[in-house]
Amino acid sequence: MGKENASKQNANVSGVTSEKVSMYDTANSITDASKKKTLFEKLGLVESIEEDEGTSSKANLNANEKTNSSNVISISEKNLFNPEEKRIEKLSIDEIYTIYSLLPRTSTNSVYLIDNFLKALPSNLPIEIKRESLNSLLEASHINLIDLVNDGKERVETLNQYLENFTLDLNEIINDNEREIAALKEKIAHHTSIIEERSRTLEEQKAIVKFEVQKISSIIDFVRSKDI
Repeated sequence: MGKENASKQNANVSGVTSEKVSMYDTANSITDASKKKTLFEKLGLVESIEEDEGTSSKANLNANEKTNSSNVISISEKNLFNPEEKRIEKLSIDEIYTIYSLLPRTSTNSVYLIDNFLKALPSNLPIEIKRESLNSLLEASHINLIDLVNDGKERVETLNQYLENFTLDLNEIINDNEREIAALKEKIAHHTSIIEERSRTLEEQKAIVKFEVQKISSIIDFVRSKDI
């Protein structure tokens, strides 16, 4: 009898324990399920919609990547300021003459000698008298006027040629920079339009989300009201 009673007690205890465990597990499962339900689902105001969070996250990530990739603007690798750009410095007249192997301006057989002689004459002399005086000075100095004039012509031709080359080189640099500026302006305008468009999209999205948040908050405040 004692053994039977003990067996019955053990069976009863085991049954109670199993029942408690089963009820505990069931309660936990119910609690877990209820945690997944929103307040509106508990109240029966909306239907429960189950969604695979992994699939949803992946879809959102793909959508974001697609959006971002479509908005990426490639920027030219060319530097705005090219350190290898050809630099052209202006030269003095003496430096130009040196480059082209012309006589210095102080030479006694250059065209500048005529100017020096004319400066030595009185400034109030008539032009014809100045010419005669110049010829007399040159003859006295045994200097050929034609040689001086030819020297002057050569200098004029050389200086004009140098200026033409200098202008071509500088215009090429100027044109390159103007094209670069035009490209940069186009790029700035493009990025500015993107900024304006994205700013409008941001404000519109903010308005949509804030409106929904306010709507949901009003519902929650109503549910939490003491009058309910």
